[in-house]
Amino acid sequence: MDVLSKDKVERIRQFNDVFRSSFRGGKILLTASVAELPDMVKAAALHQVAQHKDFAEANDPNGTHDFLKFELSNRSFIFSIVAYDKNLEFESPDPTDPDKAILVGTLMQNSDWQSLNPFRGAFFLSIHNCADAQNLAPLDRPEAGFGEPEFGTLILHL
Repeated sequence: MDVLSKDKVERIRQFNDVFRSSFRGGKILLTASVAELPDMVKAAALHQVAQHKDFAEANDPNGTHDFLKFELSNRSFIFSIVAYDKNLEFESPDPTDPDKAILVGTLMQNSDWQSLNPFRGAFFLSIHNCADAQNLAPLDRPEAGFGEPEFGTLILHL
């Protein structure tokens, strides 16, 4: 991440907090291992993401509230937010501008992150080519910058 002004960091944090707590203004992807979990576990995990407020310098060094880890039902989960351009191909040129950014939140199990980490760039830049590409179409955003939540499942074949 480039060095950002305090104002930009605050604006990114606000967008991420609204998105994470309401799932509005972007897309939510579930990795295959999460999608296969019982519905009540998926719902509880998404609820925990939405309710998360325990950010500190140790787990949020950039101050943007774009990453969290938690334990639930004897599983370790990770939720990561990335601001993409409107074509969902590259990181957004301006993550503080809803007209230039779409937030993508990915809920995965820790084991998914460990598998993806060496390929993180390829994973995040290729999501628009997955079988569920229609679920990744850009949202029409109302003036406030937050549309209805959309959900998709990303099936990873590693």
